[in-house]
Amino acid sequence: MEAYFRKLVLLFTLCYSVVLMIFVGAFMLKILSPRGFGIAGLLSMIVGTAVLTLLMRKARQKFPATLASQELDPDSRKRLRRSLRITKTYIAFLVFALIYGTWSTRGGPLWPRLVGIAINLCLTAALVNVVRKGNERLK
Repeated sequence: MEAYFRKLVLLFTLCYSVVLMIFVGAFMLKILSPRGFGIAGLLSMIVGTAVLTLLMRKARQKFPATLASQELDPDSRKRLRRSLRITKTYIAFLVFALIYGTWSTRGGPLWPRLVGIAINLCLTAALVNVVRKGNERLK
């Protein structure tokens, strides 16, 4: 199962990299304007996310997860605790980065600040979700 996921992610990464190299080449050869390059990049992110989501759903159907019913051995518990501690540290760093970034860019353009805040909050929310699920797994 793990080898399947590695192959899946590696194949997706290679295909996505090739697509981005084509976009960069087209931009360098003046085939794409800066606006067209930005739109192509945005569309590739949207399509890439959709494709990766579909591939992961297919993989989940092929290999159903039964992690909740499995008991963790002591080494796995230790690794999970360590990774949760690191994740909590990263969450604290993101909170400080949000405060510092908001403070240091005050008076600057609004849209870049909002995008930075949105990315920071999304990352923080995702990591909080990881910690929550990890704590459930430890119980």
